[in-house]
Amino acid sequence: GSTSTCRSRSIYSYVFGIRLTAVMFLGAAVASTFFIEPKVDSDKFTFKNYINKTKQGIQELFKNPYIKKVSLYYIMIGSLTWVCAITFNMVLLSELHYSTSEIGIAVAVTRIANSLIIFRLLHVGTFFTRKRTFILLPVILIVAFFPVVFMTKWWAIIPVMGAMFVSMARWNILSQYTNAEFDSKNRATAISALCMVIGIVFVGVVGMSGFIMERFGGIRIMYSMLGVITLFTALPLGIHLANIHKNDQSK
Repeated sequence: GSTSTCRSRSIYSYVFGIRLTAVMFLGAAVASTFFIEPKVDSDKFTFKNYINKTKQGIQELFKNPYIKKVSLYYIMIGSLTWVCAITFNMVLLSELHYSTSEIGIAVAVTRIANSLIIFRLLHVGTFFTRKRTFILLPVILIVAFFPVVFMTKWWAIIPVMGAMFVSMARWNILSQYTNAEFDSKNRATAISALCMVIGIVFVGVVGMSGFIMERFGGIRIMYSMLGVITLFTALPLGIHLANIHKNDQSK
């Protein structure tokens, strides 16, 4: 009986999941070696060309005052949600004593629910107009982040779901408005530059979070701080951008 129990635990342990993930990535890596890239770029790749392309992408983000504000807003939303989706959500659930299986179930259910909500709303007329999107995303983050410091175990699904929802909306909704502002020849490089800046902010926030949590009481203080940052940065900028598009009813 004990042997079968141990064997069952080993089959469903997190180690098995890690190994299976590694095997899937290895299979994808092998398969990708057979991909054939279309010949759409006549420029030969060199380090100098790469630097020039990167400069063009960064310049594209700030080529006029409006695009500069849109890019900054995108970076804010991306940074605020990325640190939660990649790091803080798992730490929060662990700190509130979710078991490994409960974390897996909570994250899976949250992702599925968010996907259904977002893709359903995408088919409801013009729900995600520019104006509504610019205001809605930071509001969701504020509502999700501020109460975390008072939350008990099962209420923690709210900030996790809120951060994941806005993170998914950033890719599926906000990106279409951001990308439309870039010239087609520089669009891919500009998008890469946005993601690069978000990555830099991510590293900085995660790097400082350890010190902050040690001094001020765990992961929940980080969510409250992110809520304050959202309230005084992303929300005012979102309202400003929404006012620019107050008569815009397009998707």
